[in-house]
Amino acid sequence: MNYEPQNFEKKRLKHDILNLVFFILILITPEYREYFGVIKGYAPYEFAFNIGFFFPCMFILLIIAIVIFWKTVAENKKYQNKHTLL
Repeated sequence: MNYEPQNFEKKRLKHDILNLVFFILILITPEYREYFGVIKGYAPYEFAFNIGFFFPCMFILLIIAIVIFWKTVAENKKYQNKHTLL
């Protein structure tokens, strides 16, 4: 496996960009919820929209953030171990 810091930085950047795209999508979507068939102020439609869209997107954001954090900590430990042995 290739654990070079530059390769890892590229992967982390891709994950961060994906996370940012989902976050922007979540922020912009409420303004255009009428296009998804959600009547503004009608609670059952808004609840179904939140369950069907917002919760899955927030779950994906959480998973991506945990993966990025976990891999960053693991990479820092490997990088520190390489320098302490030298």
